[in-house]
Amino acid sequence: MTDLISVVVTCYNHEDYIKQCLESIFKQTYKNIELYVFNDGSTDKSPEIIAETLQHSPFACTQFISHDNQGVVPTRNQVFDLAQGKYLLFVDSDNFLQANYVEELYQTAQSEQADIVYAPLINPDNHEQVVAGGAFNLERFIEGNFIDMCSLIRTSIIGETRFDNYFNYKGVEDYDFFMTLILDKQAKAVFCDSTFLNYRVLDVSLSTRGNFKKYYHLYAYILNKHIVTYPKEVGRALTYHFNSLTKLDIEHSIKEEYLEVYLANSTDFPEQPQYKFPIRFKDCLSLAISEGYSHLRVRPSHIPSFYENFKVSSQTYQTEFLPNLSNGIVDGHSVIFEDFHPFIDYKINIKEDDNLLISYKRYNINDIVAQDYIAKCLARDKFNRKEELNQLEAQTTHLISSLKAELSQKYNDYHQLSQDYHRLLQDYHTVIGSRRWTIPTKIINFFRRKK
Repeated sequence: MTDLISVVVTCYNHEDYIKQCLESIFKQTYKNIELYVFNDGSTDKSPEIIAETLQHSPFACTQFISHDNQGVVPTRNQVFDLAQGKYLLFVDSDNFLQANYVEELYQTAQSEQADIVYAPLINPDNHEQVVAGGAFNLERFIEGNFIDMCSLIRTSIIGETRFDNYFNYKGVEDYDFFMTLILDKQAKAVFCDSTFLNYRVLDVSLSTRGNFKKYYHLYAYILNKHIVTYPKEVGRALTYHFNSLTKLDIEHSIKEEYLEVYLANSTDFPEQPQYKFPIRFKDCLSLAISEGYSHLRVRPSHIPSFYENFKVSSQTYQTEFLPNLSNGIVDGHSVIFEDFHPFIDYKINIKEDDNLLISYKRYNINDIVAQDYIAKCLARDKFNRKEELNQLEAQTTHLISSLKAELSQKYNDYHQLSQDYHRLLQDYHTVIGSRRWTIPTKIINFFRRKK
């Protein structure tokens, strides 16, 4: 005899998905199901679609509860006083189940004596895995949740545990719920890979994916509940996050950023950019600029970013423009922006037949997450530059030494010539002033006059 399973669907404004969700439950190969559907104050056509669809429910116990919007936490908490099943399964109304979903999870719970059975999440639009599942590992689970709310839960392990109202309208209430069951109730969690949940990734969602500041605020709240009883595990998780994952946010964020170009005739730049391009790892942009603009501002993203090479130049004449103002650290062609809203300002002179060329190459973000990567890069560049300066200094010193030696030799030669000249001059005056010179000279002059 199979056990009764309580399947609970919560819906808020999912008129496009709720019918498919409910019909996927109707088609389950596992039949001993009681179904509860909650409409949490939807303002679209969800209530009408639910009511019409439930007319075709194959389950003897099918209940539809509709109320004003309360949020998912109090809505789900109502179920614990209603559900009669040995197992409980929550289903979000924008997802839908494979036909064997409930049966496979139930069989796994039976064979493994599991309290929680979870499955992979597959995006039905592109058939890609959304969250990596795999065998349960406590350390990895404390680092981040990989158990979706649509998991089979043994109701006896729940007891008085409820969803924490603190998370209502915030998200991650499922992570907190499972964390409590696993750490406080020693619930056994098991992975089932013989089926999967069709998990839609929607633009509009209560999920905190991508909002790291909000996520870590909630994550710290969850860990604070268990830090006394699991200090080592919580400590390892915090080390993992703040030494690794927060750095990965650079790459996550920059993929959604843009390089913006502003042009003006003074330092008073317009509020909106004239050009806007997605940030890539490496790019070279050629812009046709109207003649007459004298000032350029480039915003390479709106978040801290790191460029191994960043240049602005004339495409035709190959003339490079040097930055005259920036809130980054400019070291040659490398730029490090530590703060948000980075910018680089240039004075430019572009002719009518010329284009502006902006080329850049970002530091490899995958390497940046390695400890002290940027510091190592800057240290390496500084070392190379110091070596170049040392070589130039050595060459300059050698050249100066050679010039000094040559100048000294020329001075010595001049001094010798000067001495020889003065000696000859002295000898000349000595000769022409002697009697041997003056008498013959007077006789010669006498005969010249006689002529």
